[in-house]
Amino acid sequence: MGTKFANIQVLDLPICDVENLLPGCIAKKLSANWTTILHEEFQIGMIEQVGKVLSKKIEKTILTVGYFDDDVIALHIFRNGKCVTCHISEYAYGYKKKIGNPSKFVSELELPDSDTERLKGIFKCEDLAKKVELLERLLAAPLWIDKEALIEYGDENFKRERDTVFIDEYIWEQKELNKKIKSQTKVRLLIEFEGLLASSSQSGKFLVHLPSADGKYYSHLQHIYNTTPEGFLSTLYKEDIIKFNLFDEILSNNSYIVVYNNSSISYSTNERGIEETKRMPAKMSFLDYNGNLITETIFPIEVSKPLLLFSDGTVLCLRTLRKGLNQGLVAYRPDGNKRWELEVGYLHIYPQLYNNNVFLHYKKDDKSEILK
Repeated sequence: MGTKFANIQVLDLPICDVENLLPGCIAKKLSANWTTILHEEFQIGMIEQVGKVLSKKIEKTILTVGYFDDDVIALHIFRNGKCVTCHISEYAYGYKKKIGNPSKFVSELELPDSDTERLKGIFKCEDLAKKVELLERLLAAPLWIDKEALIEYGDENFKRERDTVFIDEYIWEQKELNKKIKSQTKVRLLIEFEGLLASSSQSGKFLVHLPSADGKYYSHLQHIYNTTPEGFLSTLYKEDIIKFNLFDEILSNNSYIVVYNNSSISYSTNERGIEETKRMPAKMSFLDYNGNLITETIFPIEVSKPLLLFSDGTVLCLRTLRKGLNQGLVAYRPDGNKRWELEVGYLHIYPQLYNNNVFLHYKKDDKSEILK
């Protein structure tokens, strides 16, 4: 369940007046200018009616705050029984989205004119939790609060002070981010052809399955493509030496390309007419960066997945035994010979390669550890 809260903020209202105005509610002076009013039954959708009724009884500016499930925040300002302005972030729970008028809010909340631009930036914030934080620092009022939270955490945790530096830094960061987004090169279609992308690597290699004339994908029509400096795809390896299937994977760096053929099942009928199945072992093909085949290696069935490719061509594979409960890592050289092996138990996160070092997270004896 998400976060939800609702409260009322009133400018310069004596706490002692709240009991007579709203029986059953509690009031707190948690900041210099605002009186915060809470009740255990306050909730979004009804808090506005309470604020409207209260505004008929006093000549004070009243701000109602409603928040539900990180989906919508509703801010309404009432005076003399009327809603003079509001800001509603989304169409949700019966609300209609409405971007607030910053100048109107600044005027009604008795804020300095310089806050108009700040409030404009805050209203554009799509992260609702962040928006509440920014508003709290602008108004110096505890908006993220309800009666239950106040009782649990105490007054000191909800005292707020005005902090325009924090807001100005946020708005500046957003403007810089928008500049970067606008300055990005527009996407342009360079090449288009029918095919099924099986695997790709960070260094710009793609294993693509091409359809036959009848639209089906057959093993002899799979190619490896390379990206050119101009951004096009060029066929890197198309000789009918490696047999691909739809579950192959590719790894590459600036020196080597590794294509992993997953283990498959073959079907045949014996001399007695009984259909038999046979699991074919996995195969890994090592190629140089120009697509020339170096070697092919047949792997045991339990070697199930290539994970990392090192600069010297060593490839790190996952080995799985006993239905995934026991796992290990095994490294193979480009000539297909095993380099080293490590038992790791069950891997929760696959290893990461950084500066030619392997960082590994795994769980051992109910403890999570990171190995380098």
